[in-house]
Amino acid sequence: MEASLASILEINIEDVPDLGASEVSSNIRHLPWQHILNNWLKEKYNLQYIEMTTDWAWTRDIGYHIISGASPRLEGLNHAVVGLNGKMIHDPIGPEGAGVKDENKTLGLFFKRM
Repeated sequence: MEASLASILEINIEDVPDLGASEVSSNIRHLPWQHILNNWLKEKYNLQYIEMTTDWAWTRDIGYHIISGASPRLEGLNHAVVGLNGKMIHDPIGPEGAGVKDENKTLGLFFKRM
């Protein structure tokens, strides 16, 4: 996920928060990765990230987004790639990356906060 975010935002991956850190407690309470991501996006870019399952037919003209789902290479793990208008255009793993499985994949969109 971090590499896909860095690609879309055109920043170094080191500048993206470690979303895996959400697996450990932060201060007193446990924070899910979406909370960490959206706090960072709000502070740095005034953006909000929302992930959803969808009928992919309407995604023709939505611009850049993240496609997440089960990794076809590593059983039991999820993977995220960069999409443009509903199609994968970049797998951060490189040419050997296989994207994500079609079943149960999600669409991640960025919205400007008001």
